[in-house]
Amino acid sequence: MITNNDIQEIYQIYLRNNNFKYLNKCVGIDQRKNTKMWTWDGKDFPRVAAMLDLQEYVEKYNIKSENMLLFYENEPEMEYIPHKNKYIYDYEKNEKYDLHQLEIPDKDYDFSMLCQTLEHLYDPLMCVKNIYKYLKDDSYFYINVPTINIQHMLPYNFYTGFTPVGLGCLLKNAGFKVLEIGHWGNFSYLNNLFLNKQWSDYNSINLINDFTIPCQTWALAKK
Repeated sequence: MITNNDIQEIYQIYLRNNNFKYLNKCVGIDQRKNTKMWTWDGKDFPRVAAMLDLQEYVEKYNIKSENMLLFYENEPEMEYIPHKNKYIYDYEKNEKYDLHQLEIPDKDYDFSMLCQTLEHLYDPLMCVKNIYKYLKDDSYFYINVPTINIQHMLPYNFYTGFTPVGLGCLLKNAGFKVLEIGHWGNFSYLNNLFLNKQWSDYNSINLINDFTIPCQTWALAKK
């Protein structure tokens, strides 16, 4: 169970100390990093911000995967993870890979990710716990998810988002050790989202990160 101390710890360690440098890291974004097949142009900017953090996490923790566990075939984040083998159990193509009752071969995966999916699961905690079971000790789990969003992919949209503290608590409750929590958002993005029902790319909004208006959250955790 999550205690009040757990909640305070997640907030104080991973969020309260977000500084000016972190909140402004996307201003004047370095186009030299836009080198992957999934280019930034026309893409929802918060996911780009999440990928820039992911790139730093990979370097910081020297993440390399021997056996990567994926649940969607075309995760652009996969490009950022050095890996040897990838195993894709696409829950959209085969119901037996439903994350609520996951049954897949082996339990020795050393990296897994879940991107833009948690809001489409009616029991997110159960799903994250199921993934936990198939990871070996000292493996990594990366996740990104909206914090504020419009409904989409109906009727399979059960939550409009998860706050940074909420995502940290979810991971901890599933058994993971939280290593990093990141977030990005501002009023410019939010205004376009709800007034025009559009996700904004980096050319159409200002890129200052407002600590009080997170629109997308991501985290890295370890088993």
